[in-house]
Amino acid sequence: MWTSCSQILSGLKTNRNLKYLDLSYNDCSKSNKSTIWGELFKTNKYIKTLVFDHCSFGDLQTRELVKNFHYNESLKHLHLSHNCIEDITIKNLAHTIEDQRKFTLTTFDISDNYKISDSALATLIT
Repeated sequence: MWTSCSQILSGLKTNRNLKYLDLSYNDCSKSNKSTIWGELFKTNKYIKTLVFDHCSFGDLQTRELVKNFHYNESLKHLHLSHNCIEDITIKNLAHTIEDQRKFTLTTFDISDNYKISDSALATLIT
């Protein structure tokens, strides 16, 4: 049974020591409000690993997540495999990483997002 990411994230606002969050196999397709992600990152500034594999993430959810990265300079590992992320979002993510010099991902997994082209992937490594 899939649970709404909104419900889970709202319950995590009080946990300020969270370093690893795995919401794989939860329905995050309706979690498109930036306030949800902003609140999570404002409250949990030390999250190092986020895993959202098989979460029905699309461009909107990924874009809102990326918009709030500036609240958390500790994030090192981001897993978004098996979702529906497209080229434009990958390009925006690459620009966000480039613009925020303090933000450094060491692991970024976007495998099996069938809508990502080679040219979009190239923006991440250039």
